[in-house]
Order: sequence, then structure tokens, then C-alpha cells
Amino acid sequence: MATRHFSTLGLLAAASVLALSYNAPAFAQAAPDTGASTGIEEITVTATRRAEKIDKVPESISAYSTEKMDTLGVKDFGDLAKYTPGVNYDPDSHDVSIRGVESDAGSATTGIYIDDTPIQIRNLGFNANDTLPAIFDLDRVEILRGPQGTLFGAGSEGGTVRYITPQPSVTDYSEYARSEVSFTQDGAPSYELGGAVGGPIVDNTLGFRVSAWGRHDGGYVDQVNYASGANEQSNTNNVNTYAVHGAITWEPDSHITITPGIYFQHRNQNNIDDYWTAISDPSSGTFNTGTPEHMRDDDEFYMPTLKMDWDLGGVEVIADSSFFKRKENVNGYSGTLYNLSYFQQLVDADQDPEGDTCTGGICAANAGHETPLLLPTGLNLPGYPADYISVATITNEQKNFTQEVRLQSTDPNARFTWILGGFFALDQQLSNEQINDPQLPALTQFLWGEGMKKAWDEKLLPNGDDYINHTDGHDRQLAGFANATFAITD
Repeated sequence: MATRHFSTLGLLAAASVLALSYNAPAFAQAAPDTGASTGIEEITVTATRRAEKIDKVPESISAYSTEKMDTLGVKDFGDLAKYTPGVNYDPDSHDVSIRGVESDAGSATTGIYIDDTPIQIRNLGFNANDTLPAIFDLDRVEILRGPQGTLFGAGSEGGTVRYITPQPSVTDYSEYARSEVSFTQDGAPSYELGGAVGGPIVDNTLGFRVSAWGRHDGGYVDQVNYASGANEQSNTNNVNTYAVHGAITWEPDSHITITPGIYFQHRNQNNIDDYWTAISDPSSGTFNTGTPEHMRDDDEFYMPTLKMDWDLGGVEVIADSSFFKRKENVNGYSGTLYNLSYFQQLVDADQDPEGDTCTGGICAANAGHETPLLLPTGLNLPGYPADYISVATITNEQKNFTQEVRLQSTDPNARFTWILGGFFALDQQLSNEQINDPQLPALTQFLWGEGMKKAWDEKLLPNGDDYINHTDGHDRQLAGFANATFAITD
């Protein structure tokens, strides 16, 4: 089995990016270069929980504005990782590691934030996959390298990735849109369309911003019947992603800002990018998979938020509340291939599952690799009366409530700046791994000539599963934090 580590090749058919602001020149209408410009983008970040120019922050930070990401052609975090030193990204598990710090168990080592809400997952079981927001209508993405525990808490041992969304304005209207059509060599086309708009509803008092975006990534791997070679689904590894974000800002006076919002995203990968080399011909653009089941990844989350900001004059009080709910159903591995590879060990040893010598079926007649249950071209069960399929599914669920209150100085240019805060989180996470194998009784009889009770000394579970690993985890965090900076010189 092999993986093609790219999603698109060859010809880019059409792409367009539009960014408009009624009070500033459009990105596409930048002023001509007079020779005096340094060409360096000046960007403001909130890595220290306050807005500061990136060159003034004593942190190792990479920050990408919307304009920069559009220029670079960034579609997802995998693209950002290519441009960011010290960052590794696994496109299958969505695992992000910074400076080599990662763990397969326990708390995450990289914090994933949407604005001020942490959404990273704890590694409870197999395929504990993080979810990552879509790269659309973002003010910027900040990647902080190195331990960030003081301001970003547990789960940020190696660093933090922050997706910062545009906030509604009560004074200015703005629009943003992006569309693209591209073609994949030896595969299907990809396309996306999205738009965002925001501005005042009541001048200087009430403002809004809404965005909607969708993308289809065309596949290039065909799913075929390993026995007949018939094409069952072309371009099976396609991906569809949709995201909607909305927020309203209310300023009852010049010192108080209240912003409720909601973020929704759904991502469905129909099948993984792996193909079988024995039934493929990459030189001619033929990529086939013979895995009987679809290796899906269906991931959905929504997140309502409420942010309140009270400016007391030189001191600012900020309160952030959020609830993050997510459910992912992913076929992290093929239950069919996993089960048959395990059964093969017993067949090779000429034993039934209880360790007794086989008395019938393939095991007794073909012990010692004479009839492997798996070949490079597919399953090998001559005489078995049906197509054997066993589906392995991992379910990841998150229900995270977070509350943070901060008291901080407001002048970023002051010689002495400070921040003091408290954080509370109540997180519930479920990891449920199961292998559904309703044909196990028939396959047991076929392989060993014995019934379930005699072969396994067990009965099949009522729902047809032969394996379940159910883990329910609860985390409660209560933290206080403080940070102060004194500038000796300007």
C-alpha cells in the first residue's frame, strides 16, 4: 500500500481572490512600488494576549495574514507547515508538532486555538485526531514556537497555533471573497467558493460579520473490486468541506464591547489517499485501492462564543466564554485487512483461536503459508460464499466549556506592561474504537470448521462487533496566570 503525498498536479485552470474595504485600498489595488518600500509586511499579533507589532514580541512567531496566505496559495494547515520552520504536520492524523515535541498519549503538546478558545484533543485512544479550522476569512494565523504554558495553559508544551477571526466593526464596511477552480492530473477537478461581509448595523453601536465557504477537493484514487477489477467508485478520495461563521458586536458606550459569535464547520473525506501498488500503475496515472470498505473521515464541530471587553482607562477587563462541541467518525484503519492479518497468524500455526489444532477448513488443509488470506492484490478466500467486509470505526467526541477572565494594561508602547488572569475549563472527551464483524461466525466456521463458542469461547456482541475499546475522559482545569514586561530601553 502506498500514499501519493499531493492532492493536485499540473494545470491550474482559474483562480481569483477578492478583498475589498470601503475605507482602504483593495489588496488587488496596492500602490505601485516607488523603491522606498522594504517589501516586509508589518503585522500585528496577539501572542502576548495584547495587540503588538510582531517585531516587538519577544517570542519565536510566524504570522500569516489573509493577504499573505492568499498570495502563497494556502488551502490548509499542511500548506502553512511547509512555510514555517520547526513545524511538522501529519495530514492523516492532523497531528501538529512544534520543535519535535509530541506525544501519543495523554495531553496534547501543541495548543490549537480559535481566537481565545483551545480545541486540541487529548490522546485517549487510537486515531485521536485534532480538527483544524478552514483557512478562509481569517484575520491571521499565528504559530508560536516553544513552551506557551503561561498564557495558553496545558497542551501547549511545544507551542501554539492560533486562528484569529476578523471581528465585526461598528464603523467600517468590508467584504472578502475567494473562488478557485483547478484540475488534478489523472483525477477530478477541485473548486471552492466563499464570501464574507461585515459592517455597522447601527453606526458606532452595533456591527456584524458573516462568512460562508465551501470547497471540493477532487480525488485521483479509484476504488476497485479486488476480485473482478471492476471500478466501484472513481476519484474515491475526494474531500468536501463547509464552514460558516457569524458574529455581532454591541458597543453600548465607548468603553464596553460585547461580541457573541458562532462557528460551524463540516469536513467529509470520502476515502484516504492510499493506493495498492499491486493493482496500480503510477507511471500511467492509474491509482487503485482494493480495500473493501471506504476509509472515511467525517468531522463536524460548532462553537458558540461570547467575548466582553471593558476599558477602564489604562486597564482593560476581558472575559471570554465558549462551548466547543465536536464529533468525528473516522475509519482509521481497515477492519477487513486487520482481522485477516490476525487470523493468518492462527492459520499459519494450524491452530484455532483457543490454541487447539485445527480440524477443518482452510487452516487444516493449507497450513504454513500455502494459502495466505491476504495477497498484494487483495483478499484470498477461495470457496468463501460471500465478500468478507469488517469495518473499523473510531469515534472522537469533544464537549469543552472554557471561561477566561483577564485584567491587563492597555498601552502596548508603555515601558511596563502586564497581564493578570484566571482560566477555567471543563472538558469531556470520548474515544470509541470498534470493529464491526457480523460475518465472524461464518468466517470462523469456514477457517476452522468450528462454531463461535468452541473456537473463541465467546459469543459475538449483539451489535455485530468483535472488538470495542470505549474510553470516556474528563478534564477540569483551574489556573491563574500573570505576565509582566519591563522595557529597559525603547
